[in-house]
Amino acid sequence: MKIELNVSRLKEIYKVCSAALDTKHEKEPMRFIHLENKNGVLCAFASDGYAAVETKTQVQEKEHFVCLLPVVQIPKSAEQVSIQILNGMLDISFSNGVKYTQRAVPPGLYMDVSLVNRSFERDQQKYEIAVDPKLLMRALKGFCDKKEAVVLRFGTEKEPILIDSFVPSRGSAEVRGDKRMLLLPVRLNYKEANQKLSERTF
Repeated sequence: MKIELNVSRLKEIYKVCSAALDTKHEKEPMRFIHLENKNGVLCAFASDGYAAVETKTQVQEKEHFVCLLPVVQIPKSAEQVSIQILNGMLDISFSNGVKYTQRAVPPGLYMDVSLVNRSFERDQQKYEIAVDPKLLMRALKGFCDKKEAVVLRFGTEKEPILIDSFVPSRGSAEVRGDKRMLLLPVRLNYKEANQKLSERTF
């Protein structure tokens, strides 16, 4: 089994999947990105048990391919990368000659990706809302410490998101009113937005 990618695409997979990837997870399979090619559609999926993310792209290879992809150092001078499983070993070879070889972790040990995808493919939604991720990250920066969490309260698609500081504990949890924040949603042109999303490849 083999798949070939542009290095720029591999970088994008790493960038997107890093949002829900724990390379130090206590369960070894969860330290990797689930990579699967079905009929020329390559899907990269990652989860740390609390969040999940996936990204898809078109590839030339039609043959079914699946592996657990580790995060490796990408050489600057490489333009292409080949990912191959042979005799139980995973080879990641870059066009500049740099190569990584390690034991291939069986994909069957990974979580049930299809089960999580049911949430991604959910059809019925009460409403849609768009938030600039940079604004959300800026709003949350410095808002809570390691012992705190946040509660996001949604009203309607035209109302701002209310963010409260949240202190979890074993017995109960407390919403702290001393830290509050508002984040405005972005008005969408749904026809234009849906068209852009359908044409977008990561």
